[in-house]
This record gives sequence, structure tokens and C-alpha cells, in this order.
Amino acid sequence: MIVRIFFIISISIGYSSAQYKVSIPGGVQIKRSHFNRSQIENDLQSKYSNLLTATRNAASSFTSLYVSTQSLTAYGLGSYYAGYITIGTPPQQFLIVFDTGSSNLWVPYQKGAEKKHKKYNTFNCNISTTCKSTKRRISIKYGKGMAKGPIMKDIVCLDGLGVDACTNKNQRFACVTKKTVKGAFDGILGMAWNSMSVGKIKQPIDQIFRNKSNCPEEVFAFWLNPNTEKTTGGGEMSICGIDSTKYTGEITWIPLAKTDYWRIKINSVYFGTQLIGNQTFGIVDTGTSLIAGPPSTIDVILTLVQAKAKKDGTYKVNCTQKSTFPTLTFYINNNTFDLTPENYIQQFNKKEKQVCLLGIMSSGPLNMWILGDVFIRPYYTVFDKANKRVGFAQSVTIT
Repeated sequence: MIVRIFFIISISIGYSSAQYKVSIPGGVQIKRSHFNRSQIENDLQSKYSNLLTATRNAASSFTSLYVSTQSLTAYGLGSYYAGYITIGTPPQQFLIVFDTGSSNLWVPYQKGAEKKHKKYNTFNCNISTTCKSTKRRISIKYGKGMAKGPIMKDIVCLDGLGVDACTNKNQRFACVTKKTVKGAFDGILGMAWNSMSVGKIKQPIDQIFRNKSNCPEEVFAFWLNPNTEKTTGGGEMSICGIDSTKYTGEITWIPLAKTDYWRIKINSVYFGTQLIGNQTFGIVDTGTSLIAGPPSTIDVILTLVQAKAKKDGTYKVNCTQKSTFPTLTFYINNNTFDLTPENYIQQFNKKEKQVCLLGIMSSGPLNMWILGDVFIRPYYTVFDKANKRVGFAQSVTIT
């Protein structure tokens, strides 16, 4: 059985398979604030800070307190794709960011008879007949803050209805205090590898993959509509199979360099005919809105497109010159992946004037490429856990 989840940029999602379909109306277009590279760069450093040091802050074994460096603020300021999951019996529904750049599931927590938050859905263990406390707590660093809360066990379903694509009642997840949650979503479902999970808590997708009768393939895939002007049908995530209607041509498979994040080797990068980088790593990250690269490489791009840094953290370029900008090409495993100016520049209407913002930024001291939504939109992206690889194919555009 293939589970398909449809979602809208930062607002809505649905679920569909041969038997089920849920449609949530509404949605918003990508906004200027989604290109705030200053905020996103800070959050990337927090999210991937374990790559900057020789040792991780996360506990290597199951202890009473876990610590990680996952960002909880990048999503509110970047464009993100979210969908509904449910937890508990009866099901409690949450709008979740599907993030291949982190590895933990967390939702806001409601203690006992505490009043529900006005903006977010909160999980209440007391009203779930299958919920059980582990009597353990979790601590997640984000930026300058800290999210803390208990670790619970309950049924998690990825169909948004509590009917299908479900774990058993022993799935562990983090409950964080509502004060730490920012953005229009409720929580985050990390979909990187368990090796990066705080406290080595295994992900819900692992249990779903183990059910071979319902899930014959250990894969999930993202289609993000390249048409960012459309406010409905923003994208789709499929689980246990690939949706062949969302791409054209063949899927190009790239082996993973390491099973921590979805990390691949990038042989070289060209901007037009100019070589601007080679022999580095890239992380395919659905939870980051832009493309981020090594500072020296990005400096070359900024100079060539004459980008101007604005006070709101964005890079502005001249819209009239957009069509003359070079193609950004990634050479990966002897394959080329091109991004045209239409892909890496977002054009907005502002008071009857056209404003063009660059969807490329520095990854700071990470000194590697983060292939976020700007890269994923033109390429249907498949995450193959069984074969430890990612696949890319040309995305279908819905107008």
C-alpha cells in the first residue's frame, strides 16, 4: 500500500491512498520573509552544530536527559511543507513539518487539565487510552533557547486520520512545552537517520517499514510543486512507494556518503561555465527553505548576480537581469542537476513593482551544501532507506 500525503506551503495537507483521502483547504504563497538568509544561517548552524565539532552533545545511550542541537526556529521564518499526523487513542491530530534534516518527532504538550493553547494543538496523554509515560525527559537546544519535556509512548499514524500507516502503542516521541513552539505548525517529524536522533529514539517510519504486507518498499518521496504561485496542491509526500505521476523521465540514484543525515557527495559545482566548488558534501533537507553553500562559493555567486543584502535579511537582485543569470549546476555521482534562474530566484509583486530575491545563501562554518526546498522543487526526491540512497527526477509542474 502506498500512502500519499498532500500538503500546502506552511498551512495545509491531506492524505490519500486507494482507500483514503483527506483534503484541507487553504494555503499561502511563499513570502519575502521566507528568504531571510540571516535567520536561516543562524538556525542551520544550530541544527547541524554536531557537524562543527568532533563530539556530539546528544547522549550516546538512554539516560534520564537527552540533549541535541536541532533548530526549532528555522521553520517559522522559512517556507516549509507540513501535513497532518495523529497520536493516541482516540486520535489527536497535529500539523507537522516533515523534516529530513532532523531525526525526532516532537509535539506540544498539555499537562492534565491545563487549558489548551489557542494557537497550537497540544497532546494530552490523559485522554489517550494507549498513552504511557516513560518517566524520561528530553532537552533540545534551539538557537539561544531550550525545549524541554517528557518522552511518551503511544500510537502514531501518518495518514492524518488515525486509520492507516500506524505504529504500535510503544512508539516513543517527545512532548515539549508550548512556549517553545514557533510557526503555524504544531510540531516536527524528523526523517533523517536514527543515528542523529536525540536519545536514539527510533522514528515512527521504522515501524511502518517493518510491516512488509502494507509497506513493500522502505522509501518515502517528496514532490514540491515548482509553481510557487499556486496556493493549493503545494506538494505531496508518499510513503512505502513512489508516485510516478509526479515526475518525468527516469530517477537518478545517488548513494549516501554517510547514514547520519541524507548526506551525499558533490563532485563539483558550476555557475554557468565557471567552476565554483568541488569535492564536498551536501545534505538533502526538506526542512530548510533555501539552498545553502560554502561561504567562498556563495560569495562568487553573489558577485556575479550583483546581489544586494537588505536589512530584512534577504538578497535582492535586479529582476530585469534575471533571464541573463547563469545556470547553477551540481555534478553528483557523474550526473548533472541544473537550477535555472527561474528555480533559484523568487519574484514577488510589491506595490505594483517586481522584487526578485535570491534563494541561495551561505551555510556559514558548515562549509557544505544544504539542498533545501529551492533544490527539491524542480526535482522529485526519493529517500530510499533500504538501499541507503536518494533519487532525483524532473518534477511535474501543476499550474
